[in-house]
Amino acid sequence: MVDDPGFSGEQVHPIFDHGDKLLSRAESELSTGDPLISIVFYVIWLEHYVNGTLAWAFERQGHTRDAYFPIIRQLNIEIKLTATWKLLGLPEVSREKLALIKQAIELRNGFIHYKWPALTHREADQQKDRERRIAAEMPSLVSHLLELENELLWSGREEEIVAAFREDVTRRESRQDGAP
Repeated sequence: MVDDPGFSGEQVHPIFDHGDKLLSRAESELSTGDPLISIVFYVIWLEHYVNGTLAWAFERQGHTRDAYFPIIRQLNIEIKLTATWKLLGLPEVSREKLALIKQAIELRNGFIHYKWPALTHREADQQKDRERRIAAEMPSLVSHLLELENELLWSGREEEIVAAFREDVTRRESRQDGAP
């Protein structure tokens, strides 16, 4: 797969991707648990996704980690998904999706940082309805973003590329162990 004589293992930077675990937990909470806990896991996944996409886009433009990492750490998600996204030439995120993301983050932050005002029973019921509605919309957002990733990062060939890369790594490891 990698026939470039200038290629070295130094150019491959494995990462620990917790995305599948986060989505699994979010989906589980959505179907059988608490919609607010589901939102917490969806938002964590979303932050990982956005930061990973930005890192990939910065690298593709030739920026070093030292240059872009402070930007990823310091900017809020709205600025990441609008101005930074645009500067990197990534497709615009619709207003509807941005609104959903902002609502989900607001709920997550309220839960994590315990920023709940006292609510009447009626207001509490409305809040629960809002949580259920937003949680129910998150799988569609995730699907959209994963499709976008497949187009941008993999050109629609993720499975094929990953399989070829794994095969190449296995072959190289076998040669190092003395196998032909």
